[in-house]
Amino acid sequence: MQDNQIIIDNRPYDILFTFRSPDQKLFLLLQEEEQVFAVRYEENESGEPELFPVSDRQIERIISAYNQAVQDTFYIGDVPYHRQTETAGFILASSENDPLIYVPFSPDNREPVHLDEAGLQFVQDSLQAQLNLDRQILLEAQPGIDDPERIVGEALCEQDGVSVYLNFRRNPAGELVFVENGKPVVRKDRQQQLRQKFLDWEQSEYKEAAAVQVRNAPVPEPDGSPQGE
Repeated sequence: MQDNQIIIDNRPYDILFTFRSPDQKLFLLLQEEEQVFAVRYEENESGEPELFPVSDRQIERIISAYNQAVQDTFYIGDVPYHRQTETAGFILASSENDPLIYVPFSPDNREPVHLDEAGLQFVQDSLQAQLNLDRQILLEAQPGIDDPERIVGEALCEQDGVSVYLNFRRNPAGELVFVENGKPVVRKDRQQQLRQKFLDWEQSEYKEAAAVQVRNAPVPEPDGSPQGE
């Protein structure tokens, strides 16, 4: 499987979207000429790709995730920026090249916004306050047991075969759901071990998150389009 294409039985398929479910199954949204379809992707023991049909429920989740990804992608020129959060009335997004540099976009027209110095500082302060609140929620969340198919949101952390999700379905403070090798962790002692591991990870990650900076969008050209970076 290449970055944007997969070849099955000598036939090329364009990969429109990849989606990994909470139980770590990989799904692909493929296109062949005018036909678009979803499949589950695996590799056999020989490393050859195998495609499997998906259920209607899985198709709905894949399409929903794809539509959300489209909504969460913004552009400055030809450079894609991916939504990170929303604060002070702006959507903040970053590029893959500068993940710790957030640029403000308008939620109304999806265009990048150039702010004055005071406005930029206000957005930076608002973002920092939000990060502090988000971190407090994480620290207060307790481990929970749940069905991975019903987890709300994406993984906060994935390492060593363990995925950590913050789930708000049970209570306002949320619960940490640990999925280890595709299965929810049920044993309380193992949950506590993973919680401590997650908290250790969170402290190091928070230092990086605290380094996030808000950078102005380019000054718009006279025709209204942003200048290149």
